[in-house]
Amino acid sequence: MLVYSAQYKEIVSKLQSQDWDGEVIQKYVNYLQKKQRVVKTGRTAYNDSGRSKTYKAEWKFQRKYHDTIKEFTTDKQVIAYTKRVLKSKLWNDMTGGKQVSVNVKTIGHRTAGRAYGSHIEINKMNGMDQYTLLHELAHCAGHMHHDVSFRQCILKLTSRFIGTEASKYLKACFKEQKLKMSVRQSYKSPEEWLIGYLDI
Repeated sequence: MLVYSAQYKEIVSKLQSQDWDGEVIQKYVNYLQKKQRVVKTGRTAYNDSGRSKTYKAEWKFQRKYHDTIKEFTTDKQVIAYTKRVLKSKLWNDMTGGKQVSVNVKTIGHRTAGRAYGSHIEINKMNGMDQYTLLHELAHCAGHMHHDVSFRQCILKLTSRFIGTEASKYLKACFKEQKLKMSVRQSYKSPEEWLIGYLDI
């Protein structure tokens, strides 16, 4: 006997009354659970499968806007710029005013920056720029991955702090890498889902 979560009781009862097989009902419930997770988190995968493509898009963006993106030369400039972002209306709207600390250190050549929830490390060797800081702040805003919600967040930060044209170009770079920019909010009806299921 299959056991269903109480929140799906109504739909399960409806499908049972239509003589749906129990295992097929379970598969539809699994679909609903997965879809709800994607809508809630903005993540289309458990692993960070879009990371390398996101990086490629960002590198192309940074090459084109190299002269527009602010460069930092001191720790104080990095800290001051972080405070500027944290005081912005956009940051407050996105995070409720979450506080984030930042420090500059030597990490190595491969990593420009790192984020740990409420703390950022910027690499003194190759991360002393505005976009790297915004990238790490997007992680701290609640997107500790490189999936849809992260990309949506970094586009907002880029638009606000680097410029709307820069943000449009970054979005085009993401799309060029065939990265999703939004998550479909609606759910397939049981009948719509079944058509796709039976085609497998």
